[in-house]
Amino acid sequence: MKILFIAPDGPTIPPKGHGAIESIIDDYRLGLSKLGHEVLVHQGSCFDTFKLLDHSFNPDVCYSHCYYGVYRQFLHYSKAKLKFATNHFGDFYEHIQLKKLRDLSGYNNAFNIEDLPIPEDINFICLSQEILDYHHDFYEINYSRLFLIPNRIYPNNFNYLSTNKFSKSVCLGEISDRKRQFLLKDLNVDCISNKSKRWVHNNLCNYSNGILISSSEAASLSVLEYLMAGLGIVLSNACTYNLDLNLNFIDVIPEDDLKSIQLYIKENINKSNTLRKEIRDYAETFFDFNLTIKQFIQICN
Repeated sequence: MKILFIAPDGPTIPPKGHGAIESIIDDYRLGLSKLGHEVLVHQGSCFDTFKLLDHSFNPDVCYSHCYYGVYRQFLHYSKAKLKFATNHFGDFYEHIQLKKLRDLSGYNNAFNIEDLPIPEDINFICLSQEILDYHHDFYEINYSRLFLIPNRIYPNNFNYLSTNKFSKSVCLGEISDRKRQFLLKDLNVDCISNKSKRWVHNNLCNYSNGILISSSEAASLSVLEYLMAGLGIVLSNACTYNLDLNLNFIDVIPEDDLKSIQLYIKENINKSNTLRKEIRDYAETFFDFNLTIKQFIQICN
C-alpha cells in the first residue's frame, strides 16, 4: 500500500523531545515501511504543498492525525481510496465526563459546528472505546466508520531493570496547568520536560514509579512509557483510558483527594517495586505497537 500521513505543524518527526503525535506517526512510518509499504508524511499547513504531494504520490490510504482547521481540507481533498482521521485532544475526556450533549461551542481543537456533517468517506481511528462512542453519539458517525486502535509503543525502545536505582518518582510531560505538575512541587518527584526521547527510553527504568495527574488526556503515551519501563503508576482519572484498573500496580487518585497524592505515591512504590516484571509483561501484551500495525493493515484491507 501507499500511505500518506498528515501531521500538524509542531516538533519534527521523529521528535527530539515532546511530541506524542509525532512519535506515533513515526512509529507507524517505521512499522509499515518495514513490511514493505510506501509511506510519506506531510507535515505543515500549506494546502498547495499537500495537493502536489497527494497528486504525485497517489496514495491508497490517507491518514490525518490533525482533523481540525485547515487540516480537515487536506483529508477531504485527498484522492485516496481510504481516509482516516484521529483526534488526539484531551478535552474529549472532560466532555465525556460532563456529558455535554453536542455542545460544540467550547471546542478549540476538536470539531466545530461548521465541521458537521462530517463527509461519509472519512473514517475515524479512536484512541479509546469512550472516545469512539463519543464520536458515534454526539457527532452521529456510524459505527461502521469508527475503529478502536489504542495508543501503543515499541517495547524494544525501552530499557528494563528488575529493580529501581532511584528512590524517587518521575512525571513526564511538558510543564503546563493541564498536566498539573504544580501538585508535585514539594514531593520526591522528578518532573521531566526537556529530555530527549533517547534519554526517556534509557533512563525511565531507574525510577520507583511514574506519575501523571493531568486534568484531561486522550490516551497518554507517558503512561505507556512508564509501564514499558516496568514502573507502577499513580494517575488521575483523566489518564486511565485503556488500562485494567484492577491491577495492583495502578493507583487512581480521585479528584476530591488530590491532597493525598503523597500517600498514593508511597503506597504504589511499596506495591509495585516487586512487580516490575509483571508490569513489563502487561505492557508488552497490550501496548506493543506491532499490534497497532496489524490492526491498521486489517482495517485497510
